[in-house]
This record gives sequence, C-alpha cells and structure tokens, in this order.
Amino acid sequence: MSDILATSLKERTTVMKRTGLWTMAPIVAVLLVLPMVGFAAPEAEETEGSALIEIIWSGPRTADAPEGNWMQRQIEEKFGVKIINHTVHINDRAARELMITSGVNLPDVGQFETNPMRLYRDGVSRSIPKEMVREHAPNFAQFLTDNPPMWDVKVAPDDPDAFYTITGYAGHGIGAGDFPYVRLDWLERVGMAPAAEDVIQLDRGGYEQYAGKAFAHKKGYTLDQLEEMMYTFRDADLDGNGKADTIAYYMVRNHRGSRPVSGMWYVDGENLQFSKIEDGVERIGVLSEGWRSYLRYMQKWYADKLINQELPAGQYSDMHPLMGAGMVGITADCFICWDETTRPPKNLWDRDPEAKVMVLPHWTGPDGFAGGPTDYPPFRYGWGWSVNKTVDDAKLAKALEIMDWLNWDGEGQVQSIFGVEGKHYTWGGEPYNSNIVITSEWKTGGGHPDGLGVYRYQNVPPKMAFYRWDPAWSEWTELTQPPGALSNRVFIPLRFDVLGEAVNYQLPKAVQQYATALNTIRDEFKWKAIGGVVNLDEDWDAYVTKFMNSGGEELLAAIQEGPLSLPPYPGVPYFHLVGLPESVRERVENGEFVYDW
Repeated sequence: MSDILATSLKERTTVMKRTGLWTMAPIVAVLLVLPMVGFAAPEAEETEGSALIEIIWSGPRTADAPEGNWMQRQIEEKFGVKIINHTVHINDRAARELMITSGVNLPDVGQFETNPMRLYRDGVSRSIPKEMVREHAPNFAQFLTDNPPMWDVKVAPDDPDAFYTITGYAGHGIGAGDFPYVRLDWLERVGMAPAAEDVIQLDRGGYEQYAGKAFAHKKGYTLDQLEEMMYTFRDADLDGNGKADTIAYYMVRNHRGSRPVSGMWYVDGENLQFSKIEDGVERIGVLSEGWRSYLRYMQKWYADKLINQELPAGQYSDMHPLMGAGMVGITADCFICWDETTRPPKNLWDRDPEAKVMVLPHWTGPDGFAGGPTDYPPFRYGWGWSVNKTVDDAKLAKALEIMDWLNWDGEGQVQSIFGVEGKHYTWGGEPYNSNIVITSEWKTGGGHPDGLGVYRYQNVPPKMAFYRWDPAWSEWTELTQPPGALSNRVFIPLRFDVLGEAVNYQLPKAVQQYATALNTIRDEFKWKAIGGVVNLDEDWDAYVTKFMNSGGEELLAAIQEGPLSLPPYPGVPYFHLVGLPESVRERVENGEFVYDW
C-alpha cells in the first residue's frame, strides 16, 4: 500500500470513528467553520385561501415540454397547484451558467445545477429542513432511514437539521452500464462456444420474443481470449460475403468504447476527474501507465485491422447500421435497449432472426482486473433537487409532496416515466414486481410531448432500475457485477465526496476552466497513438508535460483537494448496498467481499 493511500485511509478511519460511520449508526453532521450564505426559509407570503400555489419547476427536459402537457395536468390535478415549466435548458452549460450568475429566470425548485453545493454556498438556494422532509416526503424519508448514513448526505454546512439539496440515487448503476456484446452464433461457428453452464438465456418477463437469441455470459473473457476471438473473427469471413471487410470489434468513439477496454488497466476511459496511484504517485488517469498500456493495445489492434479503421473520425451511431448489417462480431453498448429498433441487437434480429447475441462482463486485464463503470449508488449524482432562496415553507411543503410522489412513490415513479398502462406500456408480469415493456405509443406519441420523464430529477430509485430489465438481468447482475465481484469489477474512486460535504470543492470549477484544452490535448495524442503516428515511448513525456502545463497541474491540485473515498476494508461495511438483493447484501456485510487496496 502506498504512503499516500495508507495516510488517506488512516485519515478517513479517524473521520469515520468521529462521525459514527464506523458502526454505520446515524451520525451528526459536523458544522463547518466556514462562512455560508445559504438561506433559511423566507417568511410565508399571505395569499387568498382559494389561490393556487404556482411552482416554477425545473427538470431534465422541462424546457422542451409543451405547456399543458398530460403529465403536467396530472400533477396539477393531484396536488392542487399550478406548475410552470422552467424554460432554461439546464443541460446547456452556458445557458445554465448565465441563469445562475445573473439570477434571472431561476426556477423555484428542481434540478438546475450540477453542483448544488455551489448554489447553497453562493446564496442561490435555501436549506430544506429535515423535519419538513419527514412530514411532506415520507417515501424519501423512509429511504433515508432504511439506508444509513443517508440522513447525513448533503447536509447543510451551517445547519445539521437541514439539507442543502435532496440527493439523487443511481439505482441503475448497481452494475448496469455499457457492456460488451459478442455474436454468440459466430463463436459457435468457429468452435469457441462457451460452456452451457456459463450462459444465461434472456427470455423472460416480456422478453420471450428473444428466446434463443439473447444470452448473457456469467464469467467473461480475458484479454488473451479477447485477442484470440478478434483474430478469428477477422479471418473467418463470418458475414459470408467473400470480402475481407468483417469488423472483429467495432470500438465506438465515446466512453462506451473506451471504458470496457481501458478498464482492464484500472483507467476510467477518458475521464479527466479520475485519478489513481502508481508507484506511490497520484496521477490523472489519462496520464497513467495504465492509460499508456491501453493505447499500446489499441495501436496494435488498429494496425492489425481488428477494430474499425474509421475509428479516429467515426461517430457512436456509425456502429448501429454495421452491427445491424451483420458485419460486426463484438461491440459495446447500452445493454437494456433491446427494444429500440434502430440500434443493435434489435436491428440485427430484424435482418437475421437466427442471429444470437451474448452480453459479457467487462474484459479481464493482465493483472486480473475487469473494471467497469458504475454509478456508486446512492452517492453518484452531483445533480440534486434544490430550492430557490425565494421559496417559502408553504410552497416548499407542496413541492416536497410532489417531488416525493414523482420520484419515490411506486405509482408516481411509473406514471411520471412510463405514462398510462395499456397505452404507453404493459407489465411483463405482476404489476410493480416485474419489468415494463414500452409500446410504440410511448416511443412516438409519449416522451416529451406527454411530459413523461420531464418533471423528475436525476434519480433512479432501486426498483426503477429493474422495470426495463428481463428478470434474468437481475440474476446476471448479481453474479457478475459489484459487489459480488467487487475486488476486480468496479472502479472505486480514490477521491469521492461521499457525504457531499465539500463546501469549497474546486474540481467543478477547474474542469470548467481547463477541460476544453485538456480534452483536445488528450484526444489529439490518443488518436495519433492509435493510428501509429506517435511513438508511445518517445513521445509520452512530451504529452504529459504539455497536458500538465495546460491546466493539468491545476486540475490535479483540485482533484487532490477532494475528500477521499470511504472504501470497504476490514471492519467497515460497504456503503453502496442500497437496492441490492438481500443475499448479496448479507454476503458483503459478512466480509466475503472486501476490496484489497
């Protein structure tokens, strides 16, 4: 263990004992000795008894939602309020920044900044009393109670009895993500079929149409096995057209392509905020030896025509028609998007009903690591549900009731995303205990026009993560994803603000200031390296120097200011257990899976 990490763990252990996290008992938030300008509740305005409370609501897509849409009307009728759709595109960084700095066109409540601590610190948002959460958001309060230390996540620095934002939850990140696909029928044709006991068929709960077509592998493949697979696919003309045009592995250009491969060397794709320790030194991931090893293999595979030759200039969507045309043996993509007709594997099956597709755990690298991205529930999201400083307690109470129903109540969760049963979706089995199968009406007539998915915040509670899955996905996830394979299948970030307590965390500001230049430097070197234009030995130091001199020094300093993660190690339960099957939770709490630093 490096000196840095040993010191880090010692510091965090001290914090854990001091706060009570050591035993996972409820902890008392520590008042930070820092000047804060977050606001408490303003005085309630006197209104006529019959007047409706108007709430300017910000969600992921409220700017695109038509006024008076179906979901908007459902909320208004159920809660007796007037909802006004916030008109700023919050996913547009420039528009969001102008709104916040000018104070013009701010919403009353909702998701409107990636860094909610900044809103509170700068006096844009107000605190949310815990007592009001208990009274007006009982479903969310129960979630917090059931999952300590959640009552102490996102606590206002100047008030231990209030939150500065309502935290989100990344339930779909329990192991979900972008996983490799392989043509199982191709493996069978070249004599590389996996053992039957290592394969799960995905054909239940509304997915019966995929019987004999969709499969999942329990164990995954090593780097050496991947290479053998690629060379075999390249040379076997498995698309049967007599041409040397088979793409063994279509590597998509974005993180969906890089993460499953770079993860073999414990590097989180192109993520500028990911750091790791090598030889006792903390390095940004894209400056690490692991990243260089990833580039070496990519360079080799590109030269040997194992991966798509248009990769440096290609787009993510280029893969869809090629996979559908039966020209690709391996790729990586959204593994729960089975029913989207323009992307694989649905477009492949439309062309070739006999094709078989098998989803895999991430590739296992030379050191035994098969790192895949996960969302570390329940702490992953920087987004939160915040409240404007001008909102009084009466409006906050009503807004909390709506937020609770949309995000944490079973009926509201389903209705706010999937709409009307029988029109927008059907259940694959027992309602609320099976997957959801969306209809063409949801895809075409629903979505934004009907206000579906518009008013929630960036939050996927545990059960929502499984509504779109074949039940077999849950079985496969339990077998192959964290924490069942925690020691080698998930990135545990070195630095992570677990409790959301970093008041003056400079990383978001550093990323905003330097990301454009650093992304350009990284991408230029990456594509030249893959194309064989640069020498990974002779040109590496110059790349690192240029990166560090162009804002990398400041970025690393900001990363290092951040709180350290709370990794699982002997005596400390694994935090990210929320929503996991009870059998897995028990195995983790019994110490069967402990991450070895």
